[in-house]
Amino acid sequence: MRWLDETKRKIKKLILVSPGKSGKGRNPARAKLYGEKTIKNISQLVSQSIVIFTSDNDIQSHIVGAREYEKELPAKVIFLKNHGHFTLGDMGTKEFPELLKEVLPK
Repeated sequence: MRWLDETKRKIKKLILVSPGKSGKGRNPARAKLYGEKTIKNISQLVSQSIVIFTSDNDIQSHIVGAREYEKELPAKVIFLKNHGHFTLGDMGTKEFPELLKEVLPK
């Protein structure tokens, strides 16, 4: 998100997996990493769609961030069960068919 905001590069589709988010009340270190402002105009740089993946047992601040993005952007949020933070250790597999479905053209 921060990269898109800084470069203003136009893309067709934005897919975020367990995205962090800056904004009010965020940890200063996270704000430095994610950017110091909430980026609400990002949808102007995305021509087709914004998809966000989160999990019911992900990092709590990332679940909250996904819900906030869902309200702020025209984003489709996909909540998956027991995928943790989408790491091999959390998921127990290298397979992520839900992501492939969003990445590969139909």
